[in-house]
Amino acid sequence: MHVLMLEDSVTDALILKKMLSSPPETFRVRHLTTLTEALASLDAESFDLILLDLFLPDSGGIETFHRTHAAAPYTPIIVLTSANDEALAIEAVRHGAQDYLLKSDVAPAVLQRAMKYAVERQRLVDDLHQHVKETTVLHRVAQLLVEPEQETLDVLQRVVKLIPPAFQYPDSAGARITVGEYCVFSHAADVFPERSLQERFLTADHREGLLEVFYDHLQPLAFQGPFLEEEIQIVRTLAEMVTSFFDRRHALREIRNQRAIFQGVLQNLPVGVWITDADGRFVDVNDAGVAIWAGKIDVGIDGYGQFKAWWTGSGERIAGEDWAAARAIRKGETSLNELINIEAFDGTRKTILNSAIPIYDDHGDLQRVVVVNQEVTDLKRAQDAARDAAEQRLAILNALPANIALLNGEGEIIAVNEGWRQFLRSNQFFDDRSGKGQNFLEIFQRATHMGETEAPFVAMGIRAVLRREVPDFVIEYSFPAPDGTCWFRLSAGPLDTSPGAVVMYLDISARKTAEEDLRRQKELLQTIFDTIPVMIATFNKDGRLEWLNRECERVFGWPMEVIGQIDILQEIYPDAEYRKLVYDFVRTASKEWKDFKSLTRDGRLLTTSWAIVRLSNGSTLCIGQDLTHRRLLEEQLMQAQKMEGIGRLAGGVAHDFNNLLSAILGYSEFAVASLDEADPLRADIEQIRKAGERAADLTRQLLAFARRQIVEPRTLDLNELISATSRLLRRLIGEDIELVILQEADLLRVRVDPGHFEQVLVNLAVNARDAMPEGGKLCIETKNVQLDHTYEEQYGRSRSGPHVLVEVADTGVGMPEDVAAHAFEPFYTTKEVGKGTGLGLSTCYGIVKQAEGDIWIASKPGAGTAIRIYLPAVPSVVAAAESRALEEKVKGGDECILLVEDEPLVREMVRKALTRLGYQVLVADCGTEALRVAADVLDKIDLLLTDIVMPHMGGKEVADKLLEQRPGLKVLFMSGYTEDAVIRKRVQDEGIAFLSKPFTARALGRKVREVLDKPVTS
Repeated sequence: MHVLMLEDSVTDALILKKMLSSPPETFRVRHLTTLTEALASLDAESFDLILLDLFLPDSGGIETFHRTHAAAPYTPIIVLTSANDEALAIEAVRHGAQDYLLKSDVAPAVLQRAMKYAVERQRLVDDLHQHVKETTVLHRVAQLLVEPEQETLDVLQRVVKLIPPAFQYPDSAGARITVGEYCVFSHAADVFPERSLQERFLTADHREGLLEVFYDHLQPLAFQGPFLEEEIQIVRTLAEMVTSFFDRRHALREIRNQRAIFQGVLQNLPVGVWITDADGRFVDVNDAGVAIWAGKIDVGIDGYGQFKAWWTGSGERIAGEDWAAARAIRKGETSLNELINIEAFDGTRKTILNSAIPIYDDHGDLQRVVVVNQEVTDLKRAQDAARDAAEQRLAILNALPANIALLNGEGEIIAVNEGWRQFLRSNQFFDDRSGKGQNFLEIFQRATHMGETEAPFVAMGIRAVLRREVPDFVIEYSFPAPDGTCWFRLSAGPLDTSPGAVVMYLDISARKTAEEDLRRQKELLQTIFDTIPVMIATFNKDGRLEWLNRECERVFGWPMEVIGQIDILQEIYPDAEYRKLVYDFVRTASKEWKDFKSLTRDGRLLTTSWAIVRLSNGSTLCIGQDLTHRRLLEEQLMQAQKMEGIGRLAGGVAHDFNNLLSAILGYSEFAVASLDEADPLRADIEQIRKAGERAADLTRQLLAFARRQIVEPRTLDLNELISATSRLLRRLIGEDIELVILQEADLLRVRVDPGHFEQVLVNLAVNARDAMPEGGKLCIETKNVQLDHTYEEQYGRSRSGPHVLVEVADTGVGMPEDVAAHAFEPFYTTKEVGKGTGLGLSTCYGIVKQAEGDIWIASKPGAGTAIRIYLPAVPSVVAAAESRALEEKVKGGDECILLVEDEPLVREMVRKALTRLGYQVLVADCGTEALRVAADVLDKIDLLLTDIVMPHMGGKEVADKLLEQRPGLKVLFMSGYTEDAVIRKRVQDEGIAFLSKPFTARALGRKVREVLDKPVTS
C-alpha cells in the first residue's frame, strides 16, 4: 500500500513508520512535513491512503483537511493527530475523513486495520459510483435509441457524446460509431490502436457496423490496459443496442414502403374503396369511390340509414344497420359482393357490388373496415364486375401487410395472397403452389414446431370457425424460422358467401421485440429504484398514491401490497390539516425540497424531506430522504457547541477568579505566619484563608465542567471529596430525590484527578435524576474491597489487590440488558431528542480508565441502576510518605528565578513568597518584558516561572523562545486554566511542570524546589 504521511513532528513520524513496518502488512510510506509539499506530491503521483496531521507549519485545523481532500478527492484520508477535539473530529468525518485517530491511542494493529478498512470503504464507494455512471449512460442511450422520429446521424452523434462518462477517465475517453454512410465520433480523435476497444455488429439490412471506445495519448496509464472488465461489457451492450436501433429503423422503412404501395394500389384500383374507423366514419377513399357516389361521405355508424339503396332481389330499402360496413363494425361480419341499387348524391341511380371486411389490431380490437364498391349496369357488366371484383379483391388481399389464406369448409387451402406466398417461399415451407390444395388443419395436427399444446389448439380453433361454433379465433405464438424465431398473430373468421374461413397471419415480431425491450427497461428501472437509498413514490393525475420503492417500504414500514386497501398517507400523516398541506405540496409539483414530520407504521416520528417532479402523463414523482438521523446529529452538534460556549465563559471567570484567590491565599498565609498563636487576628485571617480554599474548590468544579483543567492526579481520600461535592449534587438532583451517602471509615486512598472525579459524580447524579422523574433515592457508598480470582471470573479482568469501590445507585426506571450493554458508547442515549448528547457515561468511562480503574453497570427494568467504580488503592506507605512530604517545612534556595505574570496582585505575592525563601527573583509583567529582562542574564537564570495565559505573548511562547537560546533552562508553568489542548496534553503525558492556580505560598515553594531539584533530561 502506497501511503502519504503528512506529519511535521519527526519523532511522531518515526513512531508511525515503525508501526507500519510491523507484519503482516507491507506499506510504502512517503513522509512530508508541509502541506505545500503534499499538494505538489499529490499532483505528481497517486497514493492509496493519506495519513494527515491537521496542524502543520503552513496550515492548521480543518482547513488542512479541506485543502488535502480537494487535491485528492478519491483518496481515503485518516486524520491522525494529537488534538482530542470532538467538534473538530465530527467536522472532519462529516466532510469526508475516513477516520479520526489520536496518536496517543493508536497501536500498530489498530492503525493498520483502520487503514485497510478506509481503503476498502473507498474502493466500494468508487465501485458504486462506476456502477451508477454505467447504468445512467445505458439508460440515457436506450432512451435515445427508441426515439422513432429523430434523424439517424443526429441520434448516433448524441450517443457517442454520452459514452465517455461511463468510463473511468471520461475526460480522456472518446467513442466512434461507423456503419455504412454514417461515421460519428466524440472529441478525442488522436488515438493509439493498442488503447482502443472495438465491437462489431451486423444490422438488419446486412450492413456491418463498428463501435470503438479509446483513450487519447495524454492519459497517463499506471496499469496494463485502460479498460476495466465492466467497461468491456458496456461496449458489448452498447453495440447490441445500436444493432437493435438500426433493425428498428429498417423495419420502420419497410412499413412506410408498404404503406406507400398500399396507397398507390388503392388510388389505381378500378373499384371504389372506402376505409372506415371503428365508429363507422370514412377515413380514406380512392377516386373511384368518390366517382361512384358523386362525392365523399362523412357520417358515423348511426348515419348509414340516410343513404338511398335497395336490395336488387327484393327491392327493399336497405336500413342503416344492414349495410355491410355497419355489420362489419357491429358484428365483425365480412360481407363480399352484395349486389345493390343505389342513388348517388347527384341523383344518378346505379347498381353496385358492395363488400366490407373488418380489420383488427394485435389485441383483437377493431381498427378499420375496408368497403369495396363496384358499379354494374347490366347482366354482362354484372358478370364482368363479379370477375373483376374477385381480381380486385385478390389485389387488395395481396396489397394488405398480412399473410392471408382462404379455406374451404373442409379446411383445405383454396387461395392465398402474395404475402402468404412470399413468406412460405422465403422460409422454404412449401413449393411454388404455396400450400394450395393442402389441408390446413392436418398441417397443424402434424406440426411439432409449435409445441405440444399450441398446434392442436390452433387446429381446434379453426375447426370451430369452419363449423360456425365461434365467430372468430385469435392466437399469438412463436414460429421457428431459418434466421431466428418469429412471432405471429393468427386470426380466423368464417366466409359469408360460402362455407369456409379466412385465415390471416400478422408478423408481430417487432412488437414482441419492443415489448421485451420495454420489459427489460422496466426491470432495469425497477432495479435502480429498489437499489438507490432514496425514497420514491408516484401519484396518478387524480392525486392517489400508486407506487412505492423499497426504500419507502423500509423507512415507513408499509409494503407495496397494501396500496388500494388502506390510505397510507392517512397513516403517515394522521392529522387532517397537516395531510392537506402534504396533498397541496404534491399538487404544486415543486422541485424545491421541503421537510415534513412523518409517522412510521411502528409509531416512530421521522423528519423527511421531499421534492416533486411532474411527469408528462400527468402523474407525479415524489423523491424523498430520511433526515431524522442527520437532524439528530445537527442538534447534538448544536448542543455541544452551546456547552462549549458555556465552558469558555466558565473558564474565563475561573481564570480571573483564580488570580484573585492566589493573592488572597498567599497574603493570608503571610499574615498568619507573622502573627503569634495568641493574636486574636490570627483566627480571623484563618477564616479568610479557609474561605479562599472553599472558593478554590468552587473554581475547580467550574473548570471540571468546562473541561479546561490540567489533569493532575493526586493521592486523596474519596470520602472527603464526596462530602465536599455533596452540596453541589443536592442542588442538581432537586428536593424530591433523597441523597444518601454511606462512607466506610479508614477508607484507603486512591490516585485520581479530583476535578475529573467530581465530574464523574455530577454526570452519574444527573443520569440518576433523569431516571427518577417522580422522585426517589440516590445512594453513594464507599468501601474498601480486596479483588481476587472471583472478580476475574465475573468480569473477565485480571486485577487483584486492595481497591476502593464507589457505588452510585438509584431507584429509577432502570434499563434492559441490551441497552445497558451499549450505555458507555459515545453518543448512545435513551433520552428524548434534545435531552441528552450520549456523552455522559462515556466521559465517566474514560476518566475511570485513565485512573487505571474499572466501571460497570448493573440495571434491570423497574429495579433501578447501580454504577460500580473500582479504583486501585495507593499503598499506605506511599500515602503516608506523601502526607509527610506535605507537612515538611518548605525548603528555599539561592537560585535565580525569572517570574512572568501579568496580574499585579499575583505577581507581587509570588515575588514576596520566593524572596522569603531566599531566591533571587527577576520580575516581568508580560512576555515581551520577560525576553528583555532575560536578554543579558539568561545564563544566570535557573528557572522560568511563567503564567500561561497572558495578552500578546503567552507563557508557552516565552518558554519556547528562551529554550531556543538556552536548552537546559528549567520551566514551571502556572495558570488558573488553559484552552491550549497541547499544553494540557504535554502536562499529562510528558510531565511538563505545572502549578495550578489558586495556590498557597507553601505549595508554590514546594513546587519550585521540586522543579529545581529535578535533574535535566535531554
